[in-house]
Amino acid sequence: DGLAALTALCDDVCLRAERDVGIPFVDEVSLRSETRKRVVVRPLGEIDGTRMYLVVEVPPKGTWRRATNRFCRFVARR
Repeated sequence: DGLAALTALCDDVCLRAERDVGIPFVDEVSLRSETRKRVVVRPLGEIDGTRMYLVVEVPPKGTWRRATNRFCRFVARR
């Protein structure tokens, strides 16, 4: 439930970034806690009017960028 709520919040951030700041496409939103745990939300596009997101929980000192980039390219080809 927490990740779903965070994704909805990130959806709002992406929409406001475009509308209010003039950033046409947000590549990712990354949040890190005091314990250094990170949550990364990446927009994947829209299907039938529904925005799709990749949400990744990254452990402390974990990497994510190469794997999420590869996944996003894979989804874009579909």
